[in-house]
Amino acid sequence: PVKIPRSSDSDLNVAAKMLSEAKRPVFLFGSQAAAQPKLVGDLASAVKRMGAPTFLGGMSRGLLGRNCPNFIRQNRGAALS
Repeated sequence: PVKIPRSSDSDLNVAAKMLSEAKRPVFLFGSQAAAQPKLVGDLASAVKRMGAPTFLGGMSRGLLGRNCPNFIRQNRGAALS
């Protein structure tokens, strides 16, 4: 099996602080978001709770489901500019 490194508690705390202080948070996930299939459900639930716009690419495209209001399907360039 492939060993996937985990973030340190310190890094997670920094990320959580940045998210909590962000005025307009946004998520952009690629294939690595699905690298640990057992955790995908937890990630999807957390993203939905936070309510931030979320762009998905690669293997993460099915993470939130087609009708999730957080999921931004089109115009990434325009939305991020």
